[in-house]
Amino acid sequence: MYRQNFKKNKGFTLIEILIVLSIIGIVVLLGVSSYGTVRRRVNLDIATNTAVALVNEARDKARVGYFESDGGSVCFGFKLQTNGFVEVFQTKYDRLQESKKCSRLEQDMKFLKKAENDESIITVKNIEKFGDEIDEILVYFTPPYGEVEIDDMHISSEAESVIKFLIGYNDSENDVDNKEIVFNVLTGNTYKQKYLNEENSQ
Repeated sequence: MYRQNFKKNKGFTLIEILIVLSIIGIVVLLGVSSYGTVRRRVNLDIATNTAVALVNEARDKARVGYFESDGGSVCFGFKLQTNGFVEVFQTKYDRLQESKKCSRLEQDMKFLKKAENDESIITVKNIEKFGDEIDEILVYFTPPYGEVEIDDMHISSEAESVIKFLIGYNDSENDVDNKEIVFNVLTGNTYKQKYLNEENSQ
């Protein structure tokens, strides 16, 4: 007769199962946390890129040149407001005016585009005009070169010729949840700063 040798099947102990489950839980927790951080950064980057694109769109439209139905030229511009976002508008242009060639009259202004964020989670949190903090500003671009017009435009030096505005999550004071955009009044150019905490860590 043949003898059958049965090997003893070993299973997992309760302690081993608990250890594996703990490791899986930690990995999942770290993954979810990292995903949330990455997602916030991506959304902030999208909002920042959108803000820059809207400013550039207003400038480029003024440079290209658009006309109203009556043949008159139009100015383009953008509006910044704390707890709001960037809005693009157009208004009437009068080349015979000496300084303010773009109309400031409300009835002459037509708002064209506003970027919408998820429940306005990302907003303009702070605006600085030549170093002074303000709540709202309208910037105009005149045809045909896209030159900048703003009210009370007194520039004493090139260093003070910028408008800075902070884009960020309105539910967070963490530096990583904010990004700064700088608009140069003399050139009409716009550029983005790094995340604030990255600048401070260098």
